Amino acid sequence: MIDKIEKGALFKTLELAGVKNPVPKKLKVLEFSKAKKDENRKVREAANFLIHDLLETNDLGTCIHVTGEMRALTDPFHRQICEEMKRRDKGSFHVLFNIPPERRQNAAALVAWNLSKWAEFRSRQWKEELRTIDVIANRSVNLLAYETLQDIQFSVFGHKYILLQEKHNDEVASKRIWLLESEAINGLLVERGRQFISGAVNIDEGLFREFAINLSGLVARWYLSKLEKKSIEKDNLLSDSFIRDFAQNPQGSLDALKIMGFIVESKYGLLNITSTGREFLSAY
Repeated sequence: MIDKIEKGALFKTLELAGVKNPVPKKLKVLEFSKAKKDENRKVREAANFLIHDLLETNDLGTCIHVTGEMRALTDPFHRQICEEMKRRDKGSFHVLFNIPPERRQNAAALVAWNLSKWAEFRSRQWKEELRTIDVIANRSVNLLAYETLQDIQFSVFGHKYILLQEKHNDEVASKRIWLLESEAINGLLVERGRQFISGAVNIDEGLFREFAINLSGLVARWYLSKLEKKSIEKDNLLSDSFIRDFAQNPQGSLDALKIMGFIVESKYGLLNITSTGREFLSAY
């Protein structure tokens, strides 16, 4: 049970989300979290278990995330669910998120933006970042660019479930979150989500695949192998005969390695491999 103050915050949030005068008797609060990171994590985990159960019973309904920075995809459990939905051909989550227009059609710029936003809330872990990139690259979700900063962020699924977040700035690490059960409110927010989708810009998930190929291909490995031995000026690396013969997108691979933090470039154009770059090279 939630107290009077928290119930007031819930109904205020629903009102801001466009839900007017919800019937309390037809609204069940399954889980609730105050603005605390550990509590937030537990509510999201409960939502993921619920989505997993709905997948098993073939009852997912319409699945929409209205987010700021699509950090839901950095959760390993949620990624697994999204991949399983695709594998079983059970549809996918529509993920609406904020991304500047100038970054929407360039693989390096798109990935760099997302990585920078995710890093604001957790230390960078390149293996987890690559797993998130792979989930998107495999089109396990449907990405859409939409200005959500002024909107209440929510997720809907399973015909009657809602994961609702109180109004907040994307810079905050935690906020009140409610996991709710209500067919009526789910229906209203599904319609609201569809309206957002109709005004959103589709993001080509293939750009994430392009980034992944640039990062994991022969040319990227060649760059790292050369830099593992010594620092090299950028122009000398790009003018090597191997690059001229084999590289279709030499700058793309270089950009991908920089964005992942596997190499760094000095202001004089001298390239160096990093410790994480050495880890990546030895692991793959």
